[in-house]
Amino acid sequence: ALLLCVDSATFRRNTARAMSQGNVELVRQVYEHFSDRGELAVHLASADFEFDVSEVMPDMAGKHGLEAAERLFRSYAGMFVDFEIRLQEVIAAEGDHVVTAVVDGGHLRGSDAEVHNQFFHVFTIRDGRVVRWSSHTDRQHALKAARLSE
Repeated sequence: ALLLCVDSATFRRNTARAMSQGNVELVRQVYEHFSDRGELAVHLASADFEFDVSEVMPDMAGKHGLEAAERLFRSYAGMFVDFEIRLQEVIAAEGDHVVTAVVDGGHLRGSDAEVHNQFFHVFTIRDGRVVRWSSHTDRQHALKAARLSE
């Protein structure tokens, strides 16, 4: 007979690390889908999805569902001829949360101007789906929203 002993704390850490890595991969897919198709990856979102842009767009304060989030994304990306979003850094991935730094933008429609913005996103993942996505202008605000610190 083979007896295998596993320290439960190590098992929990390894399980959490694997779950966090899976969540990071899911977030990467969200960005890739948007970059490839110019649309929100609705197939990766839960039915009760919430999108919170109150920090970056105070006039749009509150939580928005999937349809409203799609409209917001299309409207925002539509301001650019060649909109792109680039993942710069995965700042933290712990538990159900993934915090990222991104740069988005491109050439503004009807102008020669090129605009790029840096944002910090907080994703909450449950059962392999994005249930919440919030956007922030400040790294510390994003970490605080995710209840994490560096």
